[in-house]
Amino acid sequence: MKPCHKPRPPFGRCNVAFAYLALLCLLPHPAGANSKSPHPFVVVYGGTGTRTVDKAIELGVDALVPSVNWYSEHDFMKRITERCHRHGIKVLPSYATASDGYHDKQHEFATAHPQWWEKRRDGRLVNTGVHVGLSFGVPEVRRFKVETLTRYVRDYNLDGVALDYTRFFERTCGYHETIVEAFKEETGRDPHAIPNEDPQWMRFRARYVTTFVHELRESLNAVGSARGRPVEVWACVNPDPEHCIAYSMQDWQTWVDEGLVDAVLSMIYERDTNNSIRQAEIANAACADKVPHIPMIAPYGGFLTSDEMVLDASLKMLKTGTGAVGYYRDDTMFDYGVWDAVGRVCKWKKSQIEKTPVNYLLNPGFEFEFERWATADPATVEVVEDPVHSGTRSLALGPGATVRQLIDRGFFGGRRTLIISLWAHAAKWPARSRLFLDVNTRDAKKGEQYFRVPVKLGRKSSWQRFEARLPIVDSTDLRWMIVSLVAEAEDPVDPVDPVDPVDPVDPEARIVIDDLTVHLDAAAVNPKRFAISERKAAEQWKPAGNLLLGQPAMCSSFWEAGFEPGNAVDGDLSSDDYGRHAAWHSQRPAENQWLQIYLPAPQAIERIRLLNASAQAAYRTLRYRVEMSLDGEGYRQVAEGNLPDDATTWTEHRFEPVRAKYVRFVGVLGYNREYAVGLKEIEAYGPD
Repeated sequence: MKPCHKPRPPFGRCNVAFAYLALLCLLPHPAGANSKSPHPFVVVYGGTGTRTVDKAIELGVDALVPSVNWYSEHDFMKRITERCHRHGIKVLPSYATASDGYHDKQHEFATAHPQWWEKRRDGRLVNTGVHVGLSFGVPEVRRFKVETLTRYVRDYNLDGVALDYTRFFERTCGYHETIVEAFKEETGRDPHAIPNEDPQWMRFRARYVTTFVHELRESLNAVGSARGRPVEVWACVNPDPEHCIAYSMQDWQTWVDEGLVDAVLSMIYERDTNNSIRQAEIANAACADKVPHIPMIAPYGGFLTSDEMVLDASLKMLKTGTGAVGYYRDDTMFDYGVWDAVGRVCKWKKSQIEKTPVNYLLNPGFEFEFERWATADPATVEVVEDPVHSGTRSLALGPGATVRQLIDRGFFGGRRTLIISLWAHAAKWPARSRLFLDVNTRDAKKGEQYFRVPVKLGRKSSWQRFEARLPIVDSTDLRWMIVSLVAEAEDPVDPVDPVDPVDPVDPEARIVIDDLTVHLDAAAVNPKRFAISERKAAEQWKPAGNLLLGQPAMCSSFWEAGFEPGNAVDGDLSSDDYGRHAAWHSQRPAENQWLQIYLPAPQAIERIRLLNASAQAAYRTLRYRVEMSLDGEGYRQVAEGNLPDDATTWTEHRFEPVRAKYVRFVGVLGYNREYAVGLKEIEAYGPD
């Protein structure tokens, strides 16, 4: 049987009268986009426990997405639905429809039909291990799953279903003979004779998953018609539809275009909330106002672990224009104690959200030590618990200290001014020592610009707020910015009497910084104010030894908290806890993941050293290359090769000196393609 992929109207075979009834439905639009509510539409994904339902009711959550095994009876869901409906809360269980068991345990239908197990390219059945599944290519399999889910919706009075894991488990799956023979008949090509990643073959397999969604949609439409209220289908997916095609043969873009789903619940599991903006905007573009997009952020797995992070990510998602936000998942929301933050979001007003600027600085109050911040001299900086302006921690800078943060994603367009603010508390700060805010930006039109802002503080010892406004051409063209705090050391010579030395600096001298913010604003400011030359900006940097040590770094992705890009340039070579806080690990897949380091000024480099990640082979880099650039646009390769499968053997390359400001490491391929690439340390040196 060939997969069905014909377009269909949003309500399938429903008549005009039923479509009109759907518009009169009392329950809100899936993502609240058409709702008259002044508040955002809030979704919580998770379990079925009483305390979760209690919290959802207490806080005013709009929808619950409980995770339930689709092949296991769950009569208790009827009680949950009844209770939630009394409080106006929708219930759409999350069903991982591709999963037909776990390890060696499968449901009865799967056990009774071994001929319908999905197959990998090498012929192995997908019938054991973590990923266990029957083939979407078999009509009987699709029919069984459609009938089962339809019965749940009808018997438990569900508002709909959230389709999770409605895809192939791996790129090498989808070789059941039904799919293979159909492809041969339609194209005249043998899937075993072409690359697994052949675009035509990838999309052909994806069509079978789409056929399942189409058949489920038709069945649920009939249930909705019978009960006078439509049944919703939400797609729980990665936010990038092209990524879904390439790695799991899931074509949710077609589901949206053909009206097969009522909302997209995108899984944006990030600790970098600026990257969350980029992910949300990708899904927004794919939904294109055809269906609501609900970005689902994650107080889970070490991603968003505090109220402040949850609120920051929530605001950034809503600022993309979604009108909705989801949270994954309920149990870790209890563990991290962030339910109160979700409750605050439920009470936010859309009018307030529109007026509230986002803060592009991550870890702006140093609550997570130096996470996201770079410093070349740790001895001059310290995270302290007293004094603090808010939260529990702040940053103490001694004379000569510098900390930097790189921001390179998530910029909302149409802004022309950069607004930076901070709170400072001086303690025994020498009169002739100074604090500066240095800002380096790069945009597509003017290239790099440099600014130096003197932070003028009074002599009082209480907290003082400082703010500066800097010009940018247009944030639409902004590529990145580096924000630096520079505590300039006191001049060792008395300017009045150079013969007499200045009194020694008090060893306790410091200035404490807290609550930094970087906003973008539409108003313009003086384009020359605070502008300085590149040479002037680099004066504070005294390059010696390893040029990359403590410099800002960014990456294509990182595994989770503790494996950020800055770990690869911090000089920490420990292997404790799989290299957490000492190594960079990318996200899946282990191919073409990159790590980039930004130097304060161009330098001649003639030698690099590399040390592989300390975790097991699943997180180590096999094949790599190293590239350098002066402008961040054109790159020159200076080294390539294979890293050894251990965390103790250094790999060194020497070459003719190359002048560079950007150094990029590309993990071309990992030892385990389905996991990650990693790097414990990268070093660069100039001519001896």
